[in-house]
Amino acid sequence: MFSRILWVADGLLSQQPFHDGFYRVMNRIGIRYGCIQGVAHNIWCRDYMPVATAQGTLVQFRYWPDYLVRSPKHRRTIVDASTLVVERSRPRVQSDLIVDGGNVVLGPGYAILTRKVLRENPHYTRHRLIAELGRLLGVDRIVLIPDDPLDFTGHADGMVSAYTNDTVLLNDYRNSDPELGIRVRRALREAGLRHELVPYAPQGGTALGCYINFLRHIQGVVVPLYGLPEDEQALRRFAELFPWHEVRGLDCRAIAQQGGSLHCITWATLPECCQPNPRVRPEPVTNRA
Repeated sequence: MFSRILWVADGLLSQQPFHDGFYRVMNRIGIRYGCIQGVAHNIWCRDYMPVATAQGTLVQFRYWPDYLVRSPKHRRTIVDASTLVVERSRPRVQSDLIVDGGNVVLGPGYAILTRKVLRENPHYTRHRLIAELGRLLGVDRIVLIPDDPLDFTGHADGMVSAYTNDTVLLNDYRNSDPELGIRVRRALREAGLRHELVPYAPQGGTALGCYINFLRHIQGVVVPLYGLPEDEQALRRFAELFPWHEVRGLDCRAIAQQGGSLHCITWATLPECCQPNPRVRPEPVTNRA
């Protein structure tokens, strides 16, 4: 059964005044959230918590991100998530693959990851890695896209998000990196996926301007705002894309400066593509390149 509770790390409580604003928005939308205890030193729970599949299984990958491993200062923030138990009734599968949860975007029958996963697991051949990811995640298609050079994490959730059965949301790279946009769209098209564009205004080395890292839970959508001219455009765009959801904005500059946004700090026991939705928009609002 789908849990209506959204989870955040208990360390988010120390992120003031951001946490208070987060609480107010969640309360207005009617989203309940609980705290994962014991991770005061790392708020990015999406990355170290297990990946929740459509089949209800939790896949615990190895959390060993290169951007933390190579930094003596940040290496202490690496979390052993095998000790963190939120729902004991959910079966949990352990994997030796090095994969951050933020680099897994699950849709109906497919999973999108950046090609960074190949570099993180050199002991696997490409063919064996894709087969193992498909088996663990319970999907028929593993879609590998190039990672964004402006994102030090190399995560897919800063580039794409699941939308409908055959359509994903994608950063509008036309102003920042047209060539990257072409390569990502080609990879999606070859996998049989269409796309809808959302605003993207990268500020270099941060998550500022990354609106695709939004939060969708139950029938609420929270759009990260960054004090940029593109904020209003992003709010309008998400209101078009999710007409059956309540869409709210939240100032996320404080956490974006640290390298992540709303999707990064939240975790749920089923992927967004499996959340209850009483209505399905027959045709996506088109804003393609």
